[in-house]
Amino acid sequence: MKILLKMKKYVFVIALSLISSLGSIAQEYNYGVMFGVNSSNKRLSKKELGKEIYDSKTTLNLNAFIEYKSKGFWGISIEPGFIQKGSKESFYSLEEGEFDYSQLNYIQVPLLAELFATEKLYFSIGPEFSYLLSAKMKSDDSKIDITDIYDKRFELSGIIGLNYKILKKFDIGIRYSHGLTRILELGSTHNGRVKEYNKYFQFLIKYRI
Repeated sequence: MKILLKMKKYVFVIALSLISSLGSIAQEYNYGVMFGVNSSNKRLSKKELGKEIYDSKTTLNLNAFIEYKSKGFWGISIEPGFIQKGSKESFYSLEEGEFDYSQLNYIQVPLLAELFATEKLYFSIGPEFSYLLSAKMKSDDSKIDITDIYDKRFELSGIIGLNYKILKKFDIGIRYSHGLTRILELGSTHNGRVKEYNKYFQFLIKYRI
């Protein structure tokens, strides 16, 4: 009987410890949704050409996220979602007329390290993996599907950002994403081949569920 009582006591202590541990682990993880407004643009490997063609375009993104915060100064965030990229474009084609802008639709998965300067202020840095779903270009009054001209559907970018927790469930932040792999090769000049890359600045709001 005494042995049985001791076993029950040990089981109770172990169960209580496990529940306590799971509770503390759950508190370290958060998940939710985030919304971003982007100033999106493209850049060329020959900078002097890009200044003549491209200008920034306002685009949107919507992501889910799951984040882990250590007891120290660091954390990790994974943010799968959808993002629009592209730019305003000013050049003329004899076949299609004057182009106004291009819009590129991607599935993206940023994988970011979060470094906390304070409990509320933290930095984000890491890679962004993207896959092109579709691309359209506005020419005069019509939209043209240009998805097939992008032979590189997969894109790797680097992200750096600054975030601030304004409330327990809400963060705001700013980010910059810089394309590291080309999305298109436009041709050659006397200085070499001209490659096209994405880039964007982003204002974001995160909501923890």
